[in-house]
Amino acid sequence: MERKRHYRMYKSGKHWMTAAVVTMAVGVPLATQMPAVKAADTGNQATVTAVAQQDDSWKANAQALKDALTTGGWSSLKSSGQNTDLGTLVSNATDKATLNTSWNTVVQTISTTTLQKLLGTTDTTAINKFLSTQSSDGSYQGYTNNQVIALFVARSTIGDNQTTPTVSYPSTLNSLIVYLNRAVQVNWQTNKTALQNYLVNNGLTTVPVDANGNTIGATVSAVNDATSLNNAWAKAANVIARDEIRRQLGFPNDTNATYRKQIDEFLQLVSKVSGYTGRSNINVLNDKITNGMPTPTNPTPSFATLVTSLKNYVTDAVKAENPTVQAQVVIRDWANGVIINRTTTVTSGQTIPLYAASHDGLGFDSVKINGVTQSTTNGTLSFSQTFSQNTTYYVDYYFTKSTGYTEEAAQGTVYIKNVNGAALYSNMNMTAQITDRNLKQGTAWASYKKVYDAQGNVVGYNLGGQQYVKASDVQETPIGDVTTQTFNGVVSVINPWTRVYSDSAMTKQINNWTLDAGTRWQVFQKVFIDGKLAGYNLGGQQFIKANAVQESTTPSTPQQQIIPNSGVVSIISPYGARIQ
Repeated sequence: MERKRHYRMYKSGKHWMTAAVVTMAVGVPLATQMPAVKAADTGNQATVTAVAQQDDSWKANAQALKDALTTGGWSSLKSSGQNTDLGTLVSNATDKATLNTSWNTVVQTISTTTLQKLLGTTDTTAINKFLSTQSSDGSYQGYTNNQVIALFVARSTIGDNQTTPTVSYPSTLNSLIVYLNRAVQVNWQTNKTALQNYLVNNGLTTVPVDANGNTIGATVSAVNDATSLNNAWAKAANVIARDEIRRQLGFPNDTNATYRKQIDEFLQLVSKVSGYTGRSNINVLNDKITNGMPTPTNPTPSFATLVTSLKNYVTDAVKAENPTVQAQVVIRDWANGVIINRTTTVTSGQTIPLYAASHDGLGFDSVKINGVTQSTTNGTLSFSQTFSQNTTYYVDYYFTKSTGYTEEAAQGTVYIKNVNGAALYSNMNMTAQITDRNLKQGTAWASYKKVYDAQGNVVGYNLGGQQYVKASDVQETPIGDVTTQTFNGVVSVINPWTRVYSDSAMTKQINNWTLDAGTRWQVFQKVFIDGKLAGYNLGGQQFIKANAVQESTTPSTPQQQIIPNSGVVSIISPYGARIQ
């Protein structure tokens, strides 16, 4: 038996005292755990307990994150709806968990701020739209942009068992910024190419955008981010809109001080176009230009569509100022040294088709309005001018000797309309069909050249290499849904030589049948394409387009009177007279 002496602490007044306690022990092994030492009186005696070493390594990570925010200039940023800036938020962290929560807020706030700058908007809906879309970065295929940002959060979140300051916040934040720039830049690079292609295809690259001689083409070529793209689009659109005003007002140029003054005055006029009244023309055009800039909800707008919208507004605005002014159009055929004249009258803002005549042994070459070459479709010119005073326009058709098929570069898209599909050919004359190659109806294909016959008609398209498709099997607009609605009424023809078609989609013209302007016709159906009014059914398989007629409010049965008379008439038209 071994005698051992221990000491017990007790409290006496304000002081702790010790007293010896003698115990007896018999052969206790050293490895046996000793009982806990406790105060004799739980009310006055101290309890002795073991205290684990506290893990303070998160503090080093908190300091590292604060340093990264300071270096990046983000310390003063505040998350949405919060009054505490990021620097203070991190300083207030008390452990790993609160530091990780602060880190998540840091990433979300910096991401939102960066996207607002890159996308040029603070609209929450627009930002969220971008975040919910699929990542354009091949490294994150299958992830949304929001999910990719979550991966960056996880990359520098401190794990439960992590006790050393090994998190690299600066590296993660730099990688995040690089990713966001790359994700947004995919859109501006695509839009830059699309805008350049539009300018090239429409011959606008050399048009100056300022008094220093800088051109639209050079301005767009210098684009290097989303902001500079928007600026380039705004400059290009302003120049195009202003030139359209010049053209519609009938001015030969906008360098003359008088012409420029009248264009400026027109821009300041209050719009008379329905839906825009009370706003100046320049205000309307600026809104259209701004609204046409890429957004998260419409990241790759069609510049051709946007320009068409600008031009249509200018046409309507000029026409609203002068709704009844008329001009004479003198059409001249330059056919092998012989000039054949014909005339017609056009109202300001009205669109009428003018057709190339047929001359034996000659093919259509080109057409000009007052000396300026125009684009045509199968030799058909859509003549549309808006003018502020009576004037005369000269439309000159030029013809050359027939030389067979030719092809010219013309990038675009064709859509297969033939219900049986479209055959492919290996030669421009489309006589050598490629075996077992047939393009399905409704499919879309990139085209690179147009094939013309001797008369200037488009007869085919080159789809790349030695692959050709006939024009009769395709169309340049998407195949739309065609629906009809019963309608018993009358329409008046407003365009001369209005064509009649044998199909409701109005793609198959009935040969040698056109309707004269001013005639009225009973109709039995309205035709809608993609939900928009496109034409009318005259009965059976006879259709006319809606833009060539207007619905009449007069009785449906025209009153006619035949007065007996006899005599002789002389045919003065060089094309003869149709017998009705």
